[in-house]
Amino acid sequence: MKTLDLTFVTRAKLADILGNAVGPLGKISALQAVFQQVRFTEPELATIQRVDAGAGRVIVSAPEGSNGKQIRLEDSQAQVLLAELESWGGFQIADLDWLDDLKSQLKPTTAVIKQRKRETA
Repeated sequence: MKTLDLTFVTRAKLADILGNAVGPLGKISALQAVFQQVRFTEPELATIQRVDAGAGRVIVSAPEGSNGKQIRLEDSQAQVLLAELESWGGFQIADLDWLDDLKSQLKPTTAVIKQRKRETA
């Protein structure tokens, strides 16, 4: 089990990536379970300020309280999410701050890695 501390920015970016994910049903079903925890609720969406920046871009501002969230994922969900992030081709340099933090939270712990090695030996 993983507990992730997500900032407003991480939630917004991750919800966008997961909302646009494509692939086989098994993968999408696993990602949907994560998406349901990450996405903003209707009341939360109502508090987020959006400004049209032109050229199809929208600037969003975190409301007071920032809408960060702590979520819990099964290890298998964390693995599917990490794999999706690793394979997604739309990142920019500006994404590395939130992405590096999220990836470090998703990585298997040393105990899990040792257990997997014992199971495959």
